[in-house]
Amino acid sequence: LAKQSRARRKKIAIMAPAAPMTIRGAALRACAGPPPSAARGHLRSGSRRGVPCPRGNAVHSIATHRRVPGPRLVDRGPTAALLVATGVTKSARADLATARASSSGDASGSSGGPLGVDTDLRLYRARKKCRDGDRERAKDRKRSLYKQSEELFRGVIASSPRNGRAYVGLAKVLERQHKIELAKKVCEDACAATKGENAHVWQVWGSLEARHAGGDRQRARQLFDAAIAADKTLISAYHSWAMLEQRDGNAAKARQLLVKALAAAEHEARPASHVYVALARLAEGEGDVSAARQWYKLGVASGNFRDCGPALTAWAILEAKQGNEGVSRDLFQKSLKGAKSRFAWLSLGTWELRWGNVDQGREVLREACELFPADAAIAQGYANAFTKSSESCEADMDHARDLFERAVEVDDKHQHAYHNWAMGEWLLAKDVDKCQRRDLLSLFPK
Repeated sequence: LAKQSRARRKKIAIMAPAAPMTIRGAALRACAGPPPSAARGHLRSGSRRGVPCPRGNAVHSIATHRRVPGPRLVDRGPTAALLVATGVTKSARADLATARASSSGDASGSSGGPLGVDTDLRLYRARKKCRDGDRERAKDRKRSLYKQSEELFRGVIASSPRNGRAYVGLAKVLERQHKIELAKKVCEDACAATKGENAHVWQVWGSLEARHAGGDRQRARQLFDAAIAADKTLISAYHSWAMLEQRDGNAAKARQLLVKALAAAEHEARPASHVYVALARLAEGEGDVSAARQWYKLGVASGNFRDCGPALTAWAILEAKQGNEGVSRDLFQKSLKGAKSRFAWLSLGTWELRWGNVDQGREVLREACELFPADAAIAQGYANAFTKSSESCEADMDHARDLFERAVEVDDKHQHAYHNWAMGEWLLAKDVDKCQRRDLLSLFPK
């Protein structure tokens, strides 16, 4: 009987349907699916098992059937305290609410705004207008191009308020128009609109404070520090800060910042030729010529040949100062093929004049004037070449005077043009009155 009873119960158990799983058991099994590390950041200590609650920043504890407050979300960008510490005003920070409300609209375009391709195209046109203004010789045309570039940048800002590239471009255009305070105000508005997360804006603002008269150098240091806090791999922030420390005589601090810039460049695989050049100039200033040569070699070998023009030019000047004329000339000839060769042309022409090769110097500077007609430094260098003489050619003050007038037309505030013109009038034309007038103009330009 006992065996029949056990067999009957076993048969009933097999034929009977499975008992439904409890709600609590099903929920616990569902929570056991993901690995613990996936939900570790959402669980509060003391709770048993939990899953992120879809409403708010909290965790729903299934074991106790109650909502447990979860950890607050952390803003990974610079906080409002950083904006206050770097001098962003309360009115500018008030725009953060508007920027957050339109957080969906980023630098590449947003819903309701222009497409990202349209924004990039307008930014390209604005930058091209600015570059054309740099190359333009006529002042009215130059002013008009800068104004058009400014309007294009402002149009991008109006449609994409959080576009950091537009703010940076607008600040640089205003700087070219000598509107320094307005450029600083643009950077301040940009920091508020981008919530302090755009490192390039901080860096440009710091450069405005560091480079121009009346700027606050201590504040510039704070702004460079904010740029590095926003992006630890921004090489230009380290470099600009190092140049500021070098001008103030803090060579050790400048070297420390440049070494950090090299580490950031190596981590991001970015060109760092200008960083090597800065380290070489620090060594050259301390009289360590061999170390400077090594830094220049590393700068030339650090990236694309066309981007190493400044390194080649600085290295050529070092060799010229050491009396190595042939090596210096070869380095200058290589640097002329670089993308930024304006200073290389001027330096080669000037050193040819110092070496006594007046004909070669004039020819180099003539070609430079044709390539860069809006450069006042090259124009005055070419004019100054005709105040020199050698065995094969004579000085020509009449022609030099015409060239000096053209140089002054390019930039009526270029002191070197007035000073060299005055020296030519004194040494060649023997006209003391003109010399005094030009010398006064060099001290008090128009």
